[in-house]
Amino acid sequence: MNMDRLQIEELVIGCLKEVFKDGQHVDKSSKLLEMGMDSINFIRLVVDLEGVFNIDVPDEEVLLDNFKSVDSVSDIVERSLQS
Repeated sequence: MNMDRLQIEELVIGCLKEVFKDGQHVDKSSKLLEMGMDSINFIRLVVDLEGVFNIDVPDEEVLLDNFKSVDSVSDIVERSLQS
């Protein structure tokens, strides 16, 4: 899948809006842990990202500390798309 960074970020934000269905505003500067990212939401996000982008997020990347912001999640998606 050939995507530019903006497309990836938009899809990541879409996945986050699905995870945080309580209507919280999600944008590029959102801090996911402050929004209430917990283990259930985290696993759901990883599964959603894998489905939307048709990727496998490597086990070593699946750490809550790696999913702090839209930027950090987009970085993981980009690396997964390239591998």
